[in-house]
Amino acid sequence: MGNSAFYYYPHPDTSVRPRQTVDLGEIISDLQIRPYRVSHDGVSVGGRLSRVNRRVGMSVRIINERFTDNQLAEKLYTMADHMERGGSVSFTVDTAKTYAAFGIKKTGDIYGTTTTEVYQMKDPLFDSMSSTAPAENDVLLVESFGADAKREEVRVHSYNATTKVLTIKTPLLYAHSGPTLFRHRDFFPVLYRNASETNAALTHDHRISWTWDVNCEVYPAHLRELYAEDSTTITPSGGRTIDSIVGGTSADISMPGDGLSDLPAWLDIGKADEEPDSPIRTMLETLGLV
Repeated sequence: MGNSAFYYYPHPDTSVRPRQTVDLGEIISDLQIRPYRVSHDGVSVGGRLSRVNRRVGMSVRIINERFTDNQLAEKLYTMADHMERGGSVSFTVDTAKTYAAFGIKKTGDIYGTTTTEVYQMKDPLFDSMSSTAPAENDVLLVESFGADAKREEVRVHSYNATTKVLTIKTPLLYAHSGPTLFRHRDFFPVLYRNASETNAALTHDHRISWTWDVNCEVYPAHLRELYAEDSTTITPSGGRTIDSIVGGTSADISMPGDGLSDLPAWLDIGKADEEPDSPIRTMLETLGLV
């Protein structure tokens, strides 16, 4: 068993600043996971219920109480700034359990069957954090994406690191459609701190002991963006950052640029003069601005 740890990228270019690991030196005091689903109910005149599911999400509260390592407090204080600016972090309760990989869905296969307990997996995503393969009785969270996303927990029977074949103890109960992620239940590849969280994540008692208490959010669409990746691109240095892959907020908001460089010219006010017939140029001419 390892310790609890955070991982994050302080700079968009990993050759400038590699991935940072904040090892807490122990297993955290508490982890509170609250899955939720945004749904709306309608009831007909005759009393029939109809439910529309919009999206799923997960709130994660990570607490480490009354530790006395001042250097750890400094590292957490620095990482808190990264989170406040919208940068993502990865977190694991146990550094020996950071497995996450997508299942390969072949034509005609349905994950939720009564007989299938063996699944062919894609490459692990985070071997650079820990190459420890899932072990027997490890608990995995299986999750699919979209409005009809499903979640369930399973136990590992065996995993072959060479063939990447995962065998679970009981078949999946649900029919997961589209990319389906298998990950250690207490490993969270992409976490964000909500802007509404204004309380200090790191507090202290006369600087004798420190407490880290942070509320984070899992946004499934960002996890879904990892589907095309593998462990060769998500590396401490010389590879791509989590933020650049999942399309989240850049870890370095001081980087120059207006964020519009990928827009078509007719949508970019700064390039309106390059597209004489663009709707934006027409509007600006009407207002007498060009």
